[in-house]
Amino acid sequence: MLVIRVKPDAEITVDGVVVGKRSRYTIALAEGTHSVMIVHPKYQPLSRKIDVIPGEKVNLSIDLKDDAVPR
Repeated sequence: MLVIRVKPDAEITVDGVVVGKRSRYTIALAEGTHSVMIVHPKYQPLSRKIDVIPGEKVNLSIDLKDDAVPR
């Protein structure tokens, strides 16, 4: 299970599939490494790799003001 929190709202893509454009998502993912991309018009795209382990919840919190590069 992956819980994504992004500030401000941004488009979120997981493994190349657009999840949506909100600030919070909970996504069930298979075990293994996954690629998360966050796109917002005011910031350079931000990518993260996350590892999902069965039975564990992965929390990914991104504040674009702190973690991304402005355009």
